[in-house]
Amino acid sequence: TKRMTSAELKTLRENLGLSQNWLSKQCGVRLRTLARWEAGSKVPDDVSDLMFRLSGLRDMLAEGMANSSDPLDRYKVDEQLWADHPEFDGFPAMFHATALCAAQKKTALNGSDVQINYAGAGNERI
Repeated sequence: TKRMTSAELKTLRENLGLSQNWLSKQCGVRLRTLARWEAGSKVPDDVSDLMFRLSGLRDMLAEGMANSSDPLDRYKVDEQLWADHPEFDGFPAMFHATALCAAQKKTALNGSDVQINYAGAGNERI
């Protein structure tokens, strides 16, 4: 396992769209403990492992989304995401949004396009 620095922890957490509050709950620690890790205290190996697993999950999601020919849904609230996709129960809608962004970037680099709409909005491109 690669040891994660404090700056890497904070950068990856933010890149994954995760709040300190959400991550501290997943790690079973107080918010101020996570804040200390991000400020310079040693990041525990199990937290590094969790972050790398979450990053890998996001990348897998983005890959599947990039291969979809259907428009993709962006969720404004967690509960709407969980209702439509029970497999995301407990994950913030922002985590899902970061996968959308990665999918859109991947398709653009491949010269194709993916459309992202707000869930339930029925948006159409003009």
